[in-house]
This record gives sequence, C-alpha cells and structure tokens, in this order.
Amino acid sequence: MSVEVDGLQQLFSGLDRLSDEMRDAIWKQIKQSAKELRKDAQSRAPARADQRLKKSIRVQYDEDALEAVIGPKVFYAHFLEFGTVQQPAQPYMTPAFENQKSKYLDALKRTVEGLL
Repeated sequence: MSVEVDGLQQLFSGLDRLSDEMRDAIWKQIKQSAKELRKDAQSRAPARADQRLKKSIRVQYDEDALEAVIGPKVFYAHFLEFGTVQQPAQPYMTPAFENQKSKYLDALKRTVEGLL
C-alpha cells in the first residue's frame, strides 16, 4: 500500500534542507502515527488462539529517511489479509491504513504549519 499526496513529494524531496526543529517535529509525528496504525491493525487482526499475528505486527523505523514501515512478521499474514482459494480475505492492515491515513496527513500538516 502507498499514499500519494500532492505537495508532500516536494516537502520530502527537500528533507536535507529542513531545520533540525522541523525535522524533529516531523519525526515525532511519524512515530506517533506509526504507533497508532500498528495499534489499529492489531485491533483488527483476526483472532487466533496463539495471538501470533497480532503480536507480530511491528513498526520498523528509518529516522534518516523519516520513514516508518508497519506490518506483520508471520508467514501467513498475507493469506489472512487477501484470502486464498480456500479461505475468504479477512483484511486488517488495509482497513487500519485507510482509517489512519487522513489522521496522519492532517497531523503532519498541522505539525508543519505550526513550525512555519
């Protein structure tokens, strides 16, 4: 999944020119939003007796790129998300992403506007 938003590409292409204060504020917002998306995905993950899927949903951070990647780490996760010929899809990542997307973008916009 990916999100494309007009104007953010120009913002991120100039990350090397951001002030330390702005970069720190953006990074803080990215981390907060990633935690919220992770929590949302975990709450939507199909229940299994061992809870491995929910526990495996992790956030991988790259502060230099101002990036957070959220996703499950168990081999069967995509079978549940997208389904198989024998099992219907039980989406949890996609709905969580759709639910959090506008919240993230609004919070990021407020963060940047607050520093300008």
